[in-house]
Amino acid sequence: MKQRLIITKQKNKHIVALTDTEKLIEVQAEPADQTVFVGNIYVGQVKNIVHNINAAFVQVEKDILCYYSLEENRHHLFLNAKSDHTLKAGDLILVQISREAVKNKAPSCTCYLNFTGRYSVLTWNKTIIGFSNKITDPERRKQLRKLYAEWKNPDYGFIVRTNAMDAPDDEIRKELQELVERAERVIGDAPHRNYGDVLMRGLPGYMTVMRDYSAIDIKEIVTDCEDIYEQLTEQNDQASVKSPIPIRLYRDEMVSLDHLYRISVQMEHALQTKIWLKSGGYLFIEPTEAMTVIDVNTGKAIEGKRPTSRQFYRINLEAAKEIAYQIRLRNLSGIIIIDFIDMVEQERKEQLMQEFQKLIRQDRIKTTLVDITSLGLVELTRKKIKKPLHEQLEKGV
Repeated sequence: MKQRLIITKQKNKHIVALTDTEKLIEVQAEPADQTVFVGNIYVGQVKNIVHNINAAFVQVEKDILCYYSLEENRHHLFLNAKSDHTLKAGDLILVQISREAVKNKAPSCTCYLNFTGRYSVLTWNKTIIGFSNKITDPERRKQLRKLYAEWKNPDYGFIVRTNAMDAPDDEIRKELQELVERAERVIGDAPHRNYGDVLMRGLPGYMTVMRDYSAIDIKEIVTDCEDIYEQLTEQNDQASVKSPIPIRLYRDEMVSLDHLYRISVQMEHALQTKIWLKSGGYLFIEPTEAMTVIDVNTGKAIEGKRPTSRQFYRINLEAAKEIAYQIRLRNLSGIIIIDFIDMVEQERKEQLMQEFQKLIRQDRIKTTLVDITSLGLVELTRKKIKKPLHEQLEKGV
């Protein structure tokens, strides 16, 4: 079933909500007056190197110091004269913001620069060709690998995005040419720029929807903000795609877009710690500094009854579906520990994990079922890209 993207403004925030009929699937809230940060490419200056954590701290703007992992970043893009490849305080390097600041953690930056398109990501400083896990057809992967091999280069590689699976090859090639030209402009311009200069800015969340989704998945984009409608329409007109996503400007003074799709109500619900299941069981979701803990409880589901393993399995299965949904809705990331109701039969445990694995694969963001601990706890990891929803809404919507 195709979904709908809703873009609206509430007080000081832009809200981008992905809905299935009237149910929120994903939502992000970002300050309307915020200068885009993640995706920005800077001439940064190394302020200091902390050897005991194997990291450097790079200043990109006044009062903005970024964490730069030396374990993950091994091919520094130096912009000052060097006699060796050792990173030192005072060096000027080209970096891209890869993750925004989270609470007391500094934003992260990387030397591996991404130039993102609808079908591909050009990865400067990485030369491999990688594929989205959702491109599973062996024949299509073979075709795409051959197409991308034509663009092989010692300076960059590509990540083939899910949208490329059903895209015409000529559209992919046209975008690849645009990405190469964009990347070469930035890299070529960098040696002539000064510390603190921004060589490329990322896009605000409401502008990435045209790039990250396709008409195959999205029925339409609806917004009640005229300026956003104009920006999206212009971007649509410039895009070299045969089937752009329809964009509609919502105008109804009687019923607001927020009220029509119950966005605020559902976001408020997504901040609750306790989530009831239809069976009478419930989830307890508790984000902490180090991880998110999710506890599955029988609640009223077996009240006054003698519990059976079948009942436990049914509650766990219902909980698994709701957990996969809540993780995506709340944008939970990092380590997630889940305490399902204990079941004796190994076969039921395996069935539950198989079903849970299918559910988390539907997430756009990489989510990995790591292991079941000796205490029977299920451990997940989900890639950190943006703040969880409760942090995005901390200052109110």
